[in-house]
Amino acid sequence: MWCEFVATGKASIYRCRVCGFTTSPTSFPPERIRRACRQWDPGRVVDTTTDRKQRGLGDTIAWCIDKLSFGRMKGREGCGCQRRREWLNRLVPYRRALPPGPSRSTWPVAMPQRVLLRFPHGLGDAVQLTTVLLHLRRLRPEWQVDVEAKLGAASLFTGLAERVFVAGRDEFRAEDYVLVHTLAWHEPDACYRDSPSTKAERSLREAFHIVPRPDLCRYQVNIGAAAHGNAANYLSDATAHVATKGTGRFPAVVIHYQGNSARRRKNLDEQAVRRLVDQIVQSGFIAIVLDFESPSRSAIVNAPSPDWPPGSVVCPTIDHPLWGGTGTGDGETIAALIAQATLFIGIDSGPGHIAATTETPSVIVWTGHHPLHYCAPSTNVLHLVPERHEELLRGHRDVGLRYFEANYAHRHYRDLNTSLPRIVEELLVGPTTDPHSDLIVDGDCWVRRAYRAADMVIVRDVDGRDAYLLAELRLRPRTVLDIGAHIGCFAARARRRWPAAEMACVEPNPANLPALRRNVGAFARVFACAATYSAGPVRLASTIYPGTDNTGGSHVIEGARSAHDKLPIVAVEAMNLEQLLAKCEWPAVDLLKLDCEGCEFSLLEHADLERIGAIVGEYHDRARFDDLLARRFAGWEFRRLTDGEPGLFWLINPSHMVPREA
Repeated sequence: MWCEFVATGKASIYRCRVCGFTTSPTSFPPERIRRACRQWDPGRVVDTTTDRKQRGLGDTIAWCIDKLSFGRMKGREGCGCQRRREWLNRLVPYRRALPPGPSRSTWPVAMPQRVLLRFPHGLGDAVQLTTVLLHLRRLRPEWQVDVEAKLGAASLFTGLAERVFVAGRDEFRAEDYVLVHTLAWHEPDACYRDSPSTKAERSLREAFHIVPRPDLCRYQVNIGAAAHGNAANYLSDATAHVATKGTGRFPAVVIHYQGNSARRRKNLDEQAVRRLVDQIVQSGFIAIVLDFESPSRSAIVNAPSPDWPPGSVVCPTIDHPLWGGTGTGDGETIAALIAQATLFIGIDSGPGHIAATTETPSVIVWTGHHPLHYCAPSTNVLHLVPERHEELLRGHRDVGLRYFEANYAHRHYRDLNTSLPRIVEELLVGPTTDPHSDLIVDGDCWVRRAYRAADMVIVRDVDGRDAYLLAELRLRPRTVLDIGAHIGCFAARARRRWPAAEMACVEPNPANLPALRRNVGAFARVFACAATYSAGPVRLASTIYPGTDNTGGSHVIEGARSAHDKLPIVAVEAMNLEQLLAKCEWPAVDLLKLDCEGCEFSLLEHADLERIGAIVGEYHDRARFDDLLARRFAGWEFRRLTDGEPGLFWLINPSHMVPREA
């Protein structure tokens, strides 16, 4: 394909109306200038505002050195090689970027041209292509774009392309087009400052020389009346035995958890999905598993739990009439199915991307890929990402993380067996009006929507980073008493460490109790009181108020209230250690955890130490704590986990028979 030059308004200088190349002053008329047009060259990088470095001579030299040294030179930093490489790239680039000049809108009006894009990729990639088509319709209005795609994916482009051909079935005439092009579709390898970093944005920058526009970096699928009706009929039959939820949607949750590509980096564990379906069924909904195989390969479908009522889990395989005998899932029908369901749960796959084109609340679970590289932002999609998801980013991580945090709704998880059912419970039950009980799930825990950031500081520290080093505590306690339980982070960590232990939690602040009970109610008793030897009721200064950055600092006030203490005051009951053990019906406690903002001194000073096997906790006055150690804990095994004020510690009673790990 040759460049098509038009006048620029400057004498003897012409610009290609396709790729934008500008000539030097020349005496030749534009029709006689012959130059291969680079518009469709996927190796060309033209957006120099991004973090993607320009290729050039430095890359070639680095490649040769790497081969000659058998890879021993790869990854060396600080020796000047990288700076020389970037300097050579700038000095001798493979292809120069478009020179600055007037925007395309100021060029002479171009003649209409018909272009056929051949797209031989799967359903998920086809949804991403809709981003490209949205840009072309807006920014290349002179183009008449047709698309050839696979059966099942072709229906996604209705209304976005002039004509749509099904590969292997529909024929086209190449002579009708200025260009017939098989679109390069490379894996994402960079983080962009001003847009998502998916294959679609890379294609726009490299193949079409378009800087993506944030308002067009989305997916769109137009659902026709026929597809909508077919999906509605299927959902009506599948949910006929389920009482309506009054939401205007069918009481069904669509699930897709097994993809066909990169399975180890996408697919979900069957056990996690089984717990997910347990929650769906308990909430009064049915689960529709998308699995385009016949028979279904899903163990959830083939071996349902005996606790699930008949018809609570269904699967429309490819031989189902829903797909019209095509032998594959149809993108438009999948969109219609998800659009009328109550909730969608999926992975990085075709149905997951299609869900982002609907208004249905959706959760996409990520294991080995990052949503910034594989999914456009969408207001209806919540991305469930691993706790250290930033390690999955490619290119400049700080740039990518900033864009992701600002534009993607997301939550974190450590264990999908816990987090996924809880997220589904949150979305199916819906919010409440009480700010203290309006709970959401993040980091596997129930936290308060109004205080999410402050709660998550404690979740990450106590549970995520194991602040008390329970993984190193070589004990096997039979009883665990968590004093100062907050919302249950320590108890949750201890439960995973010692699942057979009996547990009880003590928390004085009423604002923490709804989340605490949701997090630990299934395995621990909860006592709403302050643990102290002071006579109750006692006054609690609460650090939970609008705008707080610390929901775990509430403390008992002893004596006169200081003039500078403006915190809200709550009257709470008080119980000492012996009273708590009597409530639990324990003769002693093997592991006592103390994080009670000063009350630890009351407990450590007066408690019967013979009834305590080990203590992990936090102190708030180093000198006072050291004096207490010398007076009462001589002979106990002591370890200071963190120094300072506050500090963390272990104390282990050698005379108490706490079982030890081998």
